[in-house]
Amino acid sequence: MAELLDKATIAEEVPAGYSRDDWKHWVDQDGDGLDTRQEVLADESLQDPAISGNRVQTGLWASLYDGVQTSTPGDFDVDHVVALNEAHESGGWAWDTLTRQLYANDLSLPEHLIAVSSSSNRSKGARDPAEWLPANPEAVCTYLAWWTTIKVRWELAMDSAEHQTIARYAEGQCADTRIDAAAADSGVVRITVATQTPPTDEAPTAAAQSSSSDDSDCHPAYDPCLPIVADLNCSDIREMGMAPVTIRDIGEDPYRLDGNRDGTACT
Repeated sequence: MAELLDKATIAEEVPAGYSRDDWKHWVDQDGDGLDTRQEVLADESLQDPAISGNRVQTGLWASLYDGVQTSTPGDFDVDHVVALNEAHESGGWAWDTLTRQLYANDLSLPEHLIAVSSSSNRSKGARDPAEWLPANPEAVCTYLAWWTTIKVRWELAMDSAEHQTIARYAEGQCADTRIDAAAADSGVVRITVATQTPPTDEAPTAAAQSSSSDDSDCHPAYDPCLPIVADLNCSDIREMGMAPVTIRDIGEDPYRLDGNRDGTACT
């Protein structure tokens, strides 16, 4: 863990401008009828879950944070290990609305979202490891390893107290905790807003945000450049002020934006 921690940026947080509405969740990214919360509940059930009406009805879950178990999905929250507010304050304030949505619904790293007891999730809130650690002592090192992986993976900063706390555990009782370095270096696409000025009182509205990226961040099927994210629709594109969109090669439309196949979408 200590080696990966060395890759983390240390910087003061930006404690302004956060709005949960700017981090759209839960969405059905793969179109199978289950939104992100239901996907996590289905994946983490310790027995085959019963699913009907696009919802997980029953299963069996154990909360990492406090060891609580339940067979009722409504008893558990799906927690962002690094909370949305914490992500905002650590660098997510500079992301565009689509990158925030991708973060809020990231299923590509199993440790990013976990099902935990509602009480433990409320206790954690948006606090970082300098302010909160799981009540279950056997979960502490695992939690810190996941936290560090997510911060490095998404290029989110740590404040000094947060970094010092994790370093103390990494050099002590968690020294033998293994970490998935490949997951941390997976190259998640992050699109930042045009201005890099931190918010001081209010975050800019999503409609006022626009993407800023180099050509490597652009999807080659579209003009203008569209970010490479898990999910994109015309409402998102209009909100970013990037409509209409030209389909460079009719038939090559991975986001399915050009319903009438005339080469122009999101008019």
